[in-house]
Amino acid sequence: MNESESNLIHEIKERIYLFWNENKRPYLISSLGSHFKSIKDIIGDKKTLEWIKEHLDVLDAYIYRDENRKEYVGLIPNGEDFKKDQVNKEKNNLSSRDATINFFIALGGLSKEDREKITIPVDVLTKLMGK
Repeated sequence: MNESESNLIHEIKERIYLFWNENKRPYLISSLGSHFKSIKDIIGDKKTLEWIKEHLDVLDAYIYRDENRKEYVGLIPNGEDFKKDQVNKEKNNLSSRDATINFFIALGGLSKEDREKITIPVDVLTKLMGK
């Protein structure tokens, strides 16, 4: 394994764990190409899934396949258990207040110029926050 491949493995492993911690969902293998532009240069002629299978041990992850959606193939950190129904329940249980707070956190990632363009009436925010 060369240095570029080793770095790629480290970055993918990190992305799998970060994505899991934030979303409690598999990190989709189909996302690898957009997140890692040089992946094809590094893995050569191998298919991405084939390369992933060869490196599951060092990625410290396992492959999840949705039985109903063939294209939904992702990576989950070893030791974690994904239950599709649990994620759907958690999404439905997200309160308006929590959703509003998450929205503000997301706004924090915008540039100052973009944030200055946002206008939300106070009475709307009050309703969303449950007061």
